Amino acid sequence: MDKHNIHFFNFVWGLDLLWEMTIKEVKLRYKNTTLGFLWVIIYPVIQVIIIGYVFSFINKTADSNYKYSLFLNLLIWNFFSSSLENATSSIVQNRTIVKKAKFPYIVIPLSIVLCNGIHLLLPLMLFCVFVSVFHITSGINVLMIFISCLILLFFTGSLSLITSALNVKWRDVGFLIRASLMVWFYATPIIYNIFNIPANINYLWSLNPLTEIVMFFQYSFFRTPIFFSFILLNSLIIIGTMISGLFIFRRFEDYFDDYI
Repeated sequence: MDKHNIHFFNFVWGLDLLWEMTIKEVKLRYKNTTLGFLWVIIYPVIQVIIIGYVFSFINKTADSNYKYSLFLNLLIWNFFSSSLENATSSIVQNRTIVKKAKFPYIVIPLSIVLCNGIHLLLPLMLFCVFVSVFHITSGINVLMIFISCLILLFFTGSLSLITSALNVKWRDVGFLIRASLMVWFYATPIIYNIFNIPANINYLWSLNPLTEIVMFFQYSFFRTPIFFSFILLNSLIIIGTMISGLFIFRRFEDYFDDYI
């Protein structure tokens, strides 16, 4: 078997293994629970009720679609934060199989991201139906939703590769990610509107790829404006994260046995 066939075989095997681990993760996520997949809807609904109620005292001029925008933003954030936090510790938590078997370790963190991606699709589709049936939006841009989901998946997956690999050697990374997520939540327009940020400092939000991702989703549903000046910089950051993720993970994975 020549080198090209070997690489192709390894690629196909890796994809099959990734799918199998993703399905396994999906089945285990809500095993022995009564409500199962409904939790992916219940959790953001509870958040919307609490945050929306508190925010109503702060911002009396909130948009009439605020609670719907907030629900959508929380779906995005919950996917991102849970994926990054769980994927960061995934290699260490699977130390037993890492030590016993040799396989593409990259599928471990990516399977968690894909599993959360599947859990994101259900409430996202229900949300599409809800806002359409009740005429909350004038129209949904399905293509833009698809593009937004892809960008979110690629960015989250790439960042997870970096953090999961580094966490094997430096366990402080896991604690750093949890602390960073608390700050990142408020640095992303989840509970507030980006257009309320003063113009002289809104360039700071252009350094956060999640800002543009959230704006893409909002545009897909509610036709809210997009800062096109953010797109180039955000795209460069996301592409840089993807390249760095693959490079760092490949560099560290040969030493996982030693660090674990």
